[in-house]
Amino acid sequence: MRRKLMLLGIVTVLASVSAPGCGGGDGGGQPPNIIVLVVDSLRADHLASYGYDRDTSPYLDALAARGVLFERAYTQASQTRLSVASLVTGLNPPSHHVREAGAASAGDSAVVADVLSEELDTLAERLKAAGYATAGFVTNPHLEPGQGFDQGFDHYTYTDFRHCLADRLNESVLAWIGLERSEPWFAYVHYMDVHMPYRPPIEYQYYSGENAMLKPVEANGPPNTLVNMERITRTVNMYDGQINYWDDRLAELVAGLPGGESLENTILVVVSDHGDEFFEHGGFGHGYTVYDGVIHVPLVVVGAVGQEAGLRRSDPARLVDLLPTLCKLAGAPADESLLEGSDLFAAGRADGIAGLEVYAEAVFGARPRSVRKNGGFLVFNETGQDWEFYDLNLDPFEQIDIWAQRSDGLDGLRTDLARLQAGRGLIAKPEPAVLDDEAVETLKSLGY
Repeated sequence: MRRKLMLLGIVTVLASVSAPGCGGGDGGGQPPNIIVLVVDSLRADHLASYGYDRDTSPYLDALAARGVLFERAYTQASQTRLSVASLVTGLNPPSHHVREAGAASAGDSAVVADVLSEELDTLAERLKAAGYATAGFVTNPHLEPGQGFDQGFDHYTYTDFRHCLADRLNESVLAWIGLERSEPWFAYVHYMDVHMPYRPPIEYQYYSGENAMLKPVEANGPPNTLVNMERITRTVNMYDGQINYWDDRLAELVAGLPGGESLENTILVVVSDHGDEFFEHGGFGHGYTVYDGVIHVPLVVVGAVGQEAGLRRSDPARLVDLLPTLCKLAGAPADESLLEGSDLFAAGRADGIAGLEVYAEAVFGARPRSVRKNGGFLVFNETGQDWEFYDLNLDPFEQIDIWAQRSDGLDGLRTDLARLQAGRGLIAKPEPAVLDDEAVETLKSLGY
């Protein structure tokens, strides 16, 4: 804790020296406001701006045309607790130690989950030290107070808005943003409106067609019952309807921000913690695999001064890159030597980074750990102690495992993965938290 307070003090001094003209503001006034919207379970390829053939997200697509869209953004885990920990710390799961999302405790019936260590400096803590008012609004039980994710927030609320209630969440967010204050503000908003169970409001079920009465698949992982194409289609239709519902709520939120659509002196980030699978690899939902359906996420940044409107970036981006990027835009740059992410808007970054590593892992099933690098995708399944390898240049949908043919030439990637799995060794792993009965039941209702 002493080290943490010293670091926060250093950040405060740096912010006071460098804030004018260093962030996304007007170049000489107050640093920019920052709002990060995390849309739980939203996969990138179900948005028209990412090539989808349905107009599921017209408002987000229009918003992206005003900012920067990262075509190849990846999360570091296919489960919320792990991925959000990476977003707010700039570290991969082996380094921040949040790797268990809800498992039976050894020797008893308790359900435990890893907590985010107080020794780590989160995005909210860094921005608070730089003079920001901070607030978090979360609707996922993995992020409840007491799990470590509330560090650095002046105001932090968890509300059990599990399903298609983004309008009510927006009211809380806009009420806090609308408070009179002299300092810039940072808001983290976590929506659950695209998460299973897939039941959008009736007026958003228009994709379902004649099979509207067929129950969608609503459980994570390999299904226990027969799955046919009709049921897969039904599931996708309901999922897409929920995206469309959330997109309309996004429009309402932006309209209610200070300055409205102009986003005056405000940086808005839209991202997901992970996607969902629809039987492309034998299962549904998330948390079991690290394939593109759950790892490839949307990332849109609007309002960053100096960035060309409508720019589409094809270089890899990661959730761990958001902390250093937003700290720099706020005028309080983070020491990237202590992080595993880097500033997305650094000079030359848009030209691509040869050899950039994208780490990702999952918590259930085979518990895969993976690295993507230079078109190669290597997976180690911890449960079965076996390997997979995909050449993404020839097989972008990850359908043909060529580990048997290529294993002799993958020593470099295996070394990279071993190093990433070892973590940075910055902190000791904290004791896990025991989840109460209400939290366990809430997680079950969400398909876990």
